[in-house]
Amino acid sequence: DYVFDKSYNRLTLPEVDDYITKNHHLPGFEKGEHYVQNGINTSEMFVKQQEKLEELTLYIIELEKRIKSLEKAK
Repeated sequence: DYVFDKSYNRLTLPEVDDYITKNHHLPGFEKGEHYVQNGINTSEMFVKQQEKLEELTLYIIELEKRIKSLEKAK
């Protein structure tokens, strides 16, 4: 739920794109090799995945608002 709090600092989509381009994985996660070597803490991974799902939801809502705004401007 903390992702939906106004004080949550979420990267912009261009920042996420830059991060993925440079690091080849999502922000907040390790590279795949890390998990192969060290295993996966399923509780921690679940929390990270939930965080990303909530961020994606917020990105989609933002994009929908932008689309509607552009459609109105036509």
